[in-house]
Amino acid sequence: MAVTAMMMTAWTATAAMPRVKTIAVMTAINAVMSASAQALPAWVGVKLPNQGYVVIQVEEVLPAEGLGQAQDQQYAQAWTAAESKAYVDSLKSRFKAQILAPAPAVKR
Repeated sequence: MAVTAMMMTAWTATAAMPRVKTIAVMTAINAVMSASAQALPAWVGVKLPNQGYVVIQVEEVLPAEGLGQAQDQQYAQAWTAAESKAYVDSLKSRFKAQILAPAPAVKR
């Protein structure tokens, strides 16, 4: 999806969207993905936490490129590992747990 992102400043001038934290970027991406592809260009506005308000113009919707089976499996494996790590980290944080034993050495 080709996207032009501009941030409105005082509703009169535009400036290039600055780098923002991951949560803000994901919020903007979710807003872009919810835009209707039926009537282009489409405008989407989203309030970013502690960043202000971003207005995004969606000019074109491009078809997804196929990654191939090997890349799909690698992506799924990486995604699963990331979700598992996030879950364990959230449990550690929630229950204030610490792992005191050193990690076992990896044999090669």
